[in-house]
Amino acid sequence: MSEEKKDILNFFFDGDIIIAGAQGYTNISKVLETGNYRFSINDCDSDLNVFFMHALLNPSARLASTINMVLRIPYGKRDIQKELYQLIQAQKMFDSDKCSWSVIEDIYNLTKMQVGLLAYSPAGSGNES
Repeated sequence: MSEEKKDILNFFFDGDIIIAGAQGYTNISKVLETGNYRFSINDCDSDLNVFFMHALLNPSARLASTINMVLRIPYGKRDIQKELYQLIQAQKMFDSDKCSWSVIEDIYNLTKMQVGLLAYSPAGSGNES
């Protein structure tokens, strides 16, 4: 497994899921095997709305058949209402039927919140991260 794929799996699966959207996870390992995905994360300092707007402007995200979003929060943080609202709004903009989200508590001492977005298209142009 390439180092990048390992990093994506760590981003999505390290820590405890504390809240999940109604759809839960797709099989991310299967998505990574195809190579038809785009993975992006915010830089920890940018506003989530800005991050999601950039993602919406990206053709690979707009045309994706599934989008998985993960909000990683520092261990013990529970005041995330604003960020949850932004995740739910992004899910609606991406099309609720193809987009899922989860919140993961980072047990490895992350100090800032971070969002990852994995867009998958079966007929996509390959890994563009």
